[in-house]
Amino acid sequence: MMTQDFQSSLSFVLGAEGGFSNDPADHGGATNFGITQSTYSTWLMAHGMTDAPVKEISEEYAEAIYLELYWQASACKTLPSPLNLIHFDSVVNHGLGGARPMLTSALAFPGATVEQEAFALLALRDNLYRRIVARDKTQDRFLKGWLNRLDHLRKAAGL
Repeated sequence: MMTQDFQSSLSFVLGAEGGFSNDPADHGGATNFGITQSTYSTWLMAHGMTDAPVKEISEEYAEAIYLELYWQASACKTLPSPLNLIHFDSVVNHGLGGARPMLTSALAFPGATVEQEAFALLALRDNLYRRIVARDKTQDRFLKGWLNRLDHLRKAAGL
């Protein structure tokens, strides 16, 4: 059963990610609904299905992948709102391995409110995007979009 928090978080992510893209400058390669070909292929095989182009992924499969590999795998359901939304979006953008340390850092201040933790997580993501561009100038063309996404995320989180 999908929770309201998952549904609203998924709605944000799907709106931010859009449809099929295969921009040569994007290190993620071919994506659809924000899901890479590699992730889609791995998920299909794990569920006993034949590999298929991510361009053909259904919204139903995208939702199942986001629930299993992102929401549940990152324990978003254990986080209070709006921290769960921001962490979910972080996992989508940075992978679980990249998002988990940022969440740990955002939660590291005793006595912080959920809103303060959420702002800390957004700030950590902002800094990460800027570091990505600083070390790889080919990614500069994505910076404005990444920062706009954070702004929309902040608003969606009610912050």
